[in-house]
Amino acid sequence: MSSPARPRAERKGSPLPAITIAPALPMPAGVESMLSPPANPAAARAGRRPAGAATWLCLTESQLSRLRLSVRFIGYTNALWGIRVGIIQVSNASSFAVVRGRSPVVVFDSPATPVSYAPTGLRVLESGESETVMTESLTNGIRWRLVVVGERLGDDIYGIGREPRLRVWMRAVAFWLQEQGLRVPTPGPPPGREFSSNWVED
Repeated sequence: MSSPARPRAERKGSPLPAITIAPALPMPAGVESMLSPPANPAAARAGRRPAGAATWLCLTESQLSRLRLSVRFIGYTNALWGIRVGIIQVSNASSFAVVRGRSPVVVFDSPATPVSYAPTGLRVLESGESETVMTESLTNGIRWRLVVVGERLGDDIYGIGREPRLRVWMRAVAFWLQEQGLRVPTPGPPPGREFSSNWVED
């Protein structure tokens, strides 16, 4: 009488090792709603990687592209101490508060002339708010322009304000994508953006 059939794993002398399938890692809040999961879990994990990376990159770029400062020359004036200075209006055209960096740079249209600085500290500009900035003495007769650096409040190097929720969420998305094996950088405060006036004739 023949013996009952043994499982295929035992017919060659040694049982196959047990296979443990790890549960899928949870996604940060908001990611799962944007990515529709396929019926196959393996396909879901593979499909989420490029989609998640594209979402993260688009959000990063959109945050930078929405930062806007308007820098406009108003005119010249004589300061209290009798020197001629330029007056520049800086306006926040963004939909959020922006930190205008300290000591804006006066750039001259001559490589042989060193830059100058506007003697002013940093300033937080609310959306739609404007300020006037005075340059140092301008007496060299070379045309110039004022360059300011703007950073979103909370993403600035000065540590002013609370970090935006979107930045915290994007960092959570980056951590999740890294756990899935995708190489994306961990988001930090973005670099400030430079904004310049037009060239001004001296």
